[in-house]
Amino acid sequence: MNIPLAALLAFVGIFVTARFQRMHWLRATREEIRVRETKEATALVSDIATAFDKRIVAQRFLLLNLSDVNKDRIIDEYRAAVKLYSESYNEIRYRLFYYTSYSEVLYFENKLNNKIVEHGNLVVKLLKQDAPLEMQIASLDGELSIISTKVFQYCKKLSGLISEEKIGSLQKIYDWKDPKNEYISDWRLIKRLLNI
Repeated sequence: MNIPLAALLAFVGIFVTARFQRMHWLRATREEIRVRETKEATALVSDIATAFDKRIVAQRFLLLNLSDVNKDRIIDEYRAAVKLYSESYNEIRYRLFYYTSYSEVLYFENKLNNKIVEHGNLVVKLLKQDAPLEMQIASLDGELSIISTKVFQYCKKLSGLISEEKIGSLQKIYDWKDPKNEYISDWRLIKRLLNI
């Protein structure tokens, strides 16, 4: 059984073409995923920073104006900031879990969220006192600065993960040469090339 040379060359050409097509497709797909997920993860970091910043500003403003004449307006602004923060809380946690890991969600909850909530409760408690001491106010203001610093450091850490492409799907498809990569096979590309 003699196989014509042209048929053999065509068969080899199909495999070589399929290999190059796969490499090109993988690069293009990885770049599309990288751009999209980097943009979305960066938006997540921005949302975390914004949510905390708004709450921290409102909390600090309330704390430093506990005996202000317009206290009711300040309390309303604080409640609005807490409401806005609370409304975004679960969405941030979900997105954080998708782009990082459960341990990052736990850190977010325990080290950042719980601290800002505890601090807010202490400010509200001071609000109910007739004449809060300056020392108490200064102490709580210092704690708020520490929380703000921790939020900044956390956002910086997340930005580092984004820069290193250790987020979302990029963690899974970082090495396209992995033979166990299930995103696409050579056989599928050959079938596509031959319109089978």
